[in-house]
Amino acid sequence: MKVTPLPSQARLKELLDYDPLTGGLVWRNPPANLKRMKGKSAGTFNTEGYRKICIGGRPYKAHRIIWLWQTGVDPLDQQVDHKDQDKANNAWSNLRLATSRQNRSNRFAKSRELPKGVSVKRQRYLAQIMVNYVNHYLGTFDTPEEAHQAYCEAAVLLHGEFVCLE
Repeated sequence: MKVTPLPSQARLKELLDYDPLTGGLVWRNPPANLKRMKGKSAGTFNTEGYRKICIGGRPYKAHRIIWLWQTGVDPLDQQVDHKDQDKANNAWSNLRLATSRQNRSNRFAKSRELPKGVSVKRQRYLAQIMVNYVNHYLGTFDTPEEAHQAYCEAAVLLHGEFVCLE
């Protein structure tokens, strides 16, 4: 996926103010078509739950703008991960650079019926973990709790600080 380069840090600081504690971005000096928005929250939420802000007719994700705002570095080929998986929480303490793999590791389970990493196979509970798009078999167990424990141990080893066990 090709990412559009962000405007310069100087341009962002000219247009926006950022509160690192709340994660809020506010229009400081909005473009002419948004003059009425001066002092108000910048951007809107998209269908994925991310705040997007249009600058120069192009939409940018707020957390990527914030990364450049704070560090002076455009994260171009890296992703900016929300540690708590809350896409709306753009507080500086909640953001970190991640590879695509690390970001995928920091996701909630798709199904809420069974714990993450657990499925049912022939009336037993199968534990498995995906690494680099490959499923790795961890064993079968009598209970979903035992299978989830096996998943958790493997996930901590393989995903480190980006692990999400829920």
